[in-house]
Amino acid sequence: MDKNEKGITQTIANLKEQSIQQVGLNEESRTNPIVLSKNDISIGIVSYATSSNVKMTSKQASSINMLEDGKLKDDIKYLKDKKVDFIIAYLDCPNVDSLMVNGDEKTAMDTLFTAGVHVVFGGGSMVVQEDVEDQLEVDGSVNHIYGIYSLGDFMGGYQSTDSQLSVIGNLEFNKKITKNKKGEVVKTEADFKVKKPIGLWTEVDKKYGKTIYILEDAISDYNNENTNKFTAKQYHNMKEANERLEKLFQ
Repeated sequence: MDKNEKGITQTIANLKEQSIQQVGLNEESRTNPIVLSKNDISIGIVSYATSSNVKMTSKQASSINMLEDGKLKDDIKYLKDKKVDFIIAYLDCPNVDSLMVNGDEKTAMDTLFTAGVHVVFGGGSMVVQEDVEDQLEVDGSVNHIYGIYSLGDFMGGYQSTDSQLSVIGNLEFNKKITKNKKGEVVKTEADFKVKKPIGLWTEVDKKYGKTIYILEDAISDYNNENTNKFTAKQYHNMKEANERLEKLFQ
């Protein structure tokens, strides 16, 4: 939305060109949640923003999925009708450059969990923030819930070294199907295991070209003298960032 409606339509067009599905941005009509299936495990994906840093007209507001109770309920019902095993939500709740989670982020994430979402990945803070894991009763069932308040920026274009650090959520989804002698399904158990997020480090050159490194691999290469791609100062920043991740995601 920084580039107005043209930015929205161009983003959608660029993703389509690369055969990447998206949810959260809309052209003529509101997009349905995405449903992905693999190894008999079905996952629904939704995406919302709580606000915009750009003033929007009522027409422009429909271009972005805002976190509103009615639309959220419709999306969850759509996915439950599809009988998905898990629901993942991406959340943009602005708290720019803050390493600390604020009340708005907690409220927005709790809203998604209470509606039936299992996993939430946030991104409105531009820097990496902490995670949360718990059990929550929703509609008579107990959901395993997990969220990272902010995955970071991934672009690394801000002045702070904190913005150069991002993480990819790392989960292992499992499903156990029990059948009787007739081959009929009598029990289904689905859950996920939380693993340490994958740390990424973004370097931006003078021409604004970006190189993204897997953080642990980059540090290991430097320690073993297998790279000359960055300086001792850059290595020091990477090492400090990795130590922060170790404390955040123990």
